[in-house]
Amino acid sequence: MFVFNTGWKCGDLCRAYANKSDIEDGISKLEACCAVRVMFEGWACASAMSRRPCYQLKTDKFDRRAPPLRRDVVHAVIAGGMIDAVGIIVAARSAVDAARDPRAIKLYIVVDADDADITRLEHALRCALQVEGVDYRIAKIDAGFLEDRSATFRELFSVTINKTRTRKTLIKAPANYARMYIPDLFAELGGQLVVYLDSDVLVSTDLQRLTREARKSFSNHVDRDLLPAVAGTKKTSSHANYEQVWRVRYPNEPRNISVFNAGVMVINESRWDALKLTGTAESWLVDNLVGGSQMPINLAIASNFAEVSKNWNCAIRASKFHSKSNDALRDSCVRDPHIRHWTGRFKPWLPKASAHLRFFWWAHANRVRGCFKFLDLPLNKHGAAATEDDVSSPWSRRRVGMRLDHQEMRRRTASSEQQPALSP
Repeated sequence: MFVFNTGWKCGDLCRAYANKSDIEDGISKLEACCAVRVMFEGWACASAMSRRPCYQLKTDKFDRRAPPLRRDVVHAVIAGGMIDAVGIIVAARSAVDAARDPRAIKLYIVVDADDADITRLEHALRCALQVEGVDYRIAKIDAGFLEDRSATFRELFSVTINKTRTRKTLIKAPANYARMYIPDLFAELGGQLVVYLDSDVLVSTDLQRLTREARKSFSNHVDRDLLPAVAGTKKTSSHANYEQVWRVRYPNEPRNISVFNAGVMVINESRWDALKLTGTAESWLVDNLVGGSQMPINLAIASNFAEVSKNWNCAIRASKFHSKSNDALRDSCVRDPHIRHWTGRFKPWLPKASAHLRFFWWAHANRVRGCFKFLDLPLNKHGAAATEDDVSSPWSRRRVGMRLDHQEMRRRTASSEQQPALSP
């Protein structure tokens, strides 16, 4: 559990819970109140004597009545399945909230769903993105879309996949491959600079800064014979398995594969097309039965990517939340987190997600939770998305509009006279 200086900040702002020790689903009311206050108020470490958590978490606030200094249009693609619908909505809203000028961000939502589900998602997005000038589009991706573009997918979808350390359904989730076919899904994005985001992210810094940083990083590689098509955050852990797969195909061309996290990246679609990276990634698919499109894309790019700051991908992994194993508590991510990314199989909207996972995410989700009622459909009909190892069985029995751990939310909002306001 987190250590709070209850006499300094949390205790002062959350007096109703400061002296109580009651726990709800692994998180105390004091911690829940503190999470919301930290998110909405934003605390920075004032001195060496400050004790964590004193994070700078608030989204940048701008005077949107003033004309923007520069109108760089940002094309942001967010992809996921209907099991991730809540995450898609929260991620999209966070990107809009972080934008200096919401009119300068165009959202492209890719979802694996039928027409009825897409209509429900569209209603939920319209509710959540009630900001003047926000432009968004929704596209459908399914197994048929992928099989029409490559026979490799027909082979891949017919393979029996044993359970691995990653969700075994991830490999057969069509939305996981959306980043490889962005111009096919949205023709107007051909040749554009595109920000790709997984559905399990929170954006707290204007994405215009990310695209500008990516352009600068691309320009630093002008002397290369092969200009990179992707900018991303470099992973620092060992990736011997990537190199092993590479050596099987190219035994006489050993290579140290430098890996980036494909869940947050900037794609130069013009360069991507020129390098024929979609076809190369497809050729690696049959060698990958672990993590969806992450490995094929990294092997196709083969270390030829431009780097952006680690702050653009502050990973929160599984249920572990401490500085030795978590990017989210590294100094740069504590001081100035641009994007938080819930990597791995455990997502904060799943009913059994730990309080550690929900700590940052819940306060953002609370802003738009009233919009989840439009996602009123059973999730158990989406076969691959709802499996026993997804720890999502309650999602199979309940409807999305009543989830996001609404039991916890109702308990906390029922006593509104005693609880501090949850809206900024």
